[in-house]
Amino acid sequence: MFKRIGNSAAYLVVFNEGDKDLISTKFFEIVYLCTPILFIGADGAVGKFITDNRIGVHILPENIEQELPQYLNGNVPFEKGCFNVDQYTFPVVTDKFLEVLKKGN
Repeated sequence: MFKRIGNSAAYLVVFNEGDKDLISTKFFEIVYLCTPILFIGADGAVGKFITDNRIGVHILPENIEQELPQYLNGNVPFEKGCFNVDQYTFPVVTDKFLEVLKKGN
């Protein structure tokens, strides 16, 4: 799956209202591929992260018919670029978690 996403012009992802703030580890695996993301979902942490870091496009569900067609067939306004995901890797997150636990004792 990741090989196909990495070779694509963009990655289309649709989140329901309940997941608009869910940035999982799987999300950063997609970001690591440097493939622009076309995100369809409500305003929240996911859309903000994508637009703030210029790694794709956020389309609100009510605007799908107007906005999505302009990005189909590889017409994505971003060249493949990369966002450094190092700070979100498992070892880094684990170290930060352990630091917080040590401070709590």
